[in-house]
Amino acid sequence: MLKDGVGSILVQNPFYGDRKPPNQFRSSLENVTDLFVMGASLIAECNHLFNWAETLGYGPFAISGVSMGGFMAQLAGSNSQRPISIIPILAWTTARPAYTEGAIAPAVNYKLLQKQLEDPHYVEKLKRIPNQNWLDKMHEMTARNGDSEAKNMMRILMDDFTSLENYPTPLDTSLCHVFLADQDQYVLRNQGTPSYEQLWPNCTVEMMEGFGHVTAYLLKHDLWRRRINELLRRQQQKEKK
Repeated sequence: MLKDGVGSILVQNPFYGDRKPPNQFRSSLENVTDLFVMGASLIAECNHLFNWAETLGYGPFAISGVSMGGFMAQLAGSNSQRPISIIPILAWTTARPAYTEGAIAPAVNYKLLQKQLEDPHYVEKLKRIPNQNWLDKMHEMTARNGDSEAKNMMRILMDDFTSLENYPTPLDTSLCHVFLADQDQYVLRNQGTPSYEQLWPNCTVEMMEGFGHVTAYLLKHDLWRRRINELLRRQQQKEKK
């Protein structure tokens, strides 16, 4: 992309690489809440970097990521104070299906989470958190679907903290381009969740037919770079008008 005049800032995720807590095993987060801290941190950091780059005369801007990076990119992009191109790749409008039904769901320690929800002291702490009714929702869902309390609590928390429904709509959704893979077994879609078209009117969604989560990552980088370049050029033309 540098050959086309596009520079990049590569942001290292909190809880990864040099930012990994000492007791964390590889990329396996120790706490569910670490994922939400990661999202909030990246929203703040990415928008600070946009402001910094703008003061140096750079622009227009785009933000993109793959898989969990795609989730984080769209959250950060939705909070941008300027119109930017947002290109989430192999993500979805909420992380809920990925962590409760997708291929990575078995990696979640639901036994431990269930044990915590059966601990009166832990439940009392949850009750003290203001402006939420997670426990009531959890009991209603468990009575309705018969799943464990832990699985239903995960659904509630993932929707509350990662669903695009709870974040601002990007300032110019025509600059948003989404990549999905029709064979993706990691990031599941349509599990009673809204589509991108519903939440981001005028965005474009490109389905990579015949590709799964891993094969798309290995084989589609050229396509992703091409679309990012196209969006930046379109954005540049808009800003000149």
